[in-house]
Amino acid sequence: MIGKRQRTLVCLALWLTAPWLLSAQETGRIPGLPEIDAPAPESAPSADEAPMPAAEASPVPEADGSAVSTSPAVSPVIGTPPPAPAPAPAVLRELSPMAIEPDWKELEKWSGTLTREEFVAAAGEIYRDGSPLPPPWRIEGDMLIVQTEIESPPVVRITFREKHDDPPPANRTWRRASELPPLDGRPPLSDIHIALDPGHIGGGWARMEERFLSFKEGEAVQEGDLTLMAAKILVDRLRDLGAYVSLVRDSLNPVTEQRSEDMRTAATQILKDAGLPFPKDSYAGIEGDAKVLTVQWQAE
Repeated sequence: MIGKRQRTLVCLALWLTAPWLLSAQETGRIPGLPEIDAPAPESAPSADEAPMPAAEASPVPEADGSAVSTSPAVSPVIGTPPPAPAPAPAVLRELSPMAIEPDWKELEKWSGTLTREEFVAAAGEIYRDGSPLPPPWRIEGDMLIVQTEIESPPVVRITFREKHDDPPPANRTWRRASELPPLDGRPPLSDIHIALDPGHIGGGWARMEERFLSFKEGEAVQEGDLTLMAAKILVDRLRDLGAYVSLVRDSLNPVTEQRSEDMRTAATQILKDAGLPFPKDSYAGIEGDAKVLTVQWQAE
């Protein structure tokens, strides 16, 4: 099932490109590109269009009676104006309304942690998600360069560890299985902390988050309710096996105290940035994915 955020990108892309594609289909030309017409065949100019003969030099009498030939006046040549400066590139730093500005300098503390070979292996085998988009970093020699602003030079440089250098002491908040104390007859998951995150919200929020399905009046299947129910069952079973278990969400409510009303200003700005200067406030009476283009939907 496609979520609300994924449909935002699809619908905004269709809304913005549809007039462009229709114009190209009807006119055979691509809007925004200069029209290039074939040059007309050359023909002899008519009598009315024939060029005027060049002005002849006329003699100017001097004081002693001689004459000096002068050249006709020549109009100054107006040069081609310099091209307009290219617009500044867009800044790719869109943040979620609930996000905080990242401190990219924090990455520098990882300098000397991995060798270049270890980083390349980890990035390719563990952390890459198969996306066709390029990663937000590049490797230059013994350094990892992270581009944080598209209009400025890289500001974060992380140095790789040399192969012959010892790795720095580990600063972990977790333990390997080999580092756990012996069970000595205790349950198999003793000394292990497990956090469960039941997806979605459910309850009175299910319709808003579009995780609601009903085939009969008064009955409904809500994903947020189901995930929380399954998580609570799993909590008891994991604890019986000796684990310490935490729930990220333990009720049918958002984990943040912020509500959609707090997001309306940010939602309006998101739509304006996408090319909708006067977006609709509510999606009441609107069906399907057209809801994406309303302030209410974006705030929710």
